[in-house]
Amino acid sequence: LYHVNRNQEATTEIAKFSLTDGEINAVSASGVKGRVRDTFAISEYQNMLRILTAGDNSNEGTNLYILDEGLKLTGKLEGIAPGETIYAARYLGDMAYFVTYRNIDPLFAADLSDPSKPEIIGELKITGYSEYLHMWEPGTMFGIGYETDPDTGLREGIKLSMFDVSNPADLQSADCICIANADYSLALDQYKTVLAEPQANLIGFVVTEYDKKPRNTYLLFEWKDGKFNNLLTQDVTESGYYRGVYAGQYFYIVTSENVVAYDRGNHYGKIGELTF
Repeated sequence: LYHVNRNQEATTEIAKFSLTDGEINAVSASGVKGRVRDTFAISEYQNMLRILTAGDNSNEGTNLYILDEGLKLTGKLEGIAPGETIYAARYLGDMAYFVTYRNIDPLFAADLSDPSKPEIIGELKITGYSEYLHMWEPGTMFGIGYETDPDTGLREGIKLSMFDVSNPADLQSADCICIANADYSLALDQYKTVLAEPQANLIGFVVTEYDKKPRNTYLLFEWKDGKFNNLLTQDVTESGYYRGVYAGQYFYIVTSENVVAYDRGNHYGKIGELTF
């Protein structure tokens, strides 16, 4: 529960409940400074609750809190990257990865292995920023966001990045591409529209270009030999939600209006369409 108290301080209140034999009981409660951006900013691991927050004023920076099973604060980092706003977060075991942004995108790696002393151990600065992060193969993580001008902060297109996080103390950008004619992507707000399947080596999402009228394009990529390779670029309907799914040698783009099938074994050539 997020609220602003009498002193105009942004606070997130946390409550814990038990469920036993169909009966719900309050167990404990606590609060931390700032606002939680989304579900990816919260993680429970080995009976510890990890939370990333930010205040309403970007000058306050980003905060990281670790609470024990009873919601007692065990460790914290406050005021990370003052003047910047948190845009994305992911946890992997004892590590937290998160993106803050003003004109340059720092990707931070925080070691949470000692809950009493969380520590920033890595930082990578690149242009643009990611609004969605997704763990890929071991040691890699991709992000979808915007490319921006480092001097003005103006958006220059949708950006797909792959990060090398095999050494959190030495974060690296493995590859990135900018879709210059794209102004928006549903992936930034509706993460379930993203196809992210390491076993099939497929990353798919929709981008939107706003010109005289919106134009939506489904993009499908593979990650191969340290590079993003485009497998499919397909215009889709002007409205609705989109899903990319696969079954065997076939790939499908599913919308609220139709299903289009493509042959994965023949350069993703279109082989059929069903309109509702």
